[in-house]
Amino acid sequence: MYTETFSIGKDRTRVLFQITWLKKGLVVIISGGISHIGTVVYGQPYLREKNKTFGCTISMINPPKHKEYIVATEMCRYIVEHLGIPAVITGGIHIENALPEEIEAIKDHCRAAAQKIVASTKSNRYNSSKNR
Repeated sequence: MYTETFSIGKDRTRVLFQITWLKKGLVVIISGGISHIGTVVYGQPYLREKNKTFGCTISMINPPKHKEYIVATEMCRYIVEHLGIPAVITGGIHIENALPEEIEAIKDHCRAAAQKIVASTKSNRYNSSKNR
């Protein structure tokens, strides 16, 4: 098991990502503003026989009025379909009176984080057995 933390953005749109690579899968905690658990998203890969790529089934726990599932689901699907491993994305982002452009920036940060996680994992940086 190996854990890394990084952030993307600044001020009100700064989002913190904590990634833990497990022997078979990974867990990502996202937080920003007032951190809390606003959603839990689980993605399970399956192999598409026709073109030999991975698809993803999603299960979610989401309290009423929480919108974190939007970025968590997108991140989870991207990670699972690109790596073919199970993933859990959880966390919460609460920015008081967030402006539309701040919300879009946060979504962009989460997309960038998913790409970074996939690239780091594919580079075998975290794939060796000594890290798990």
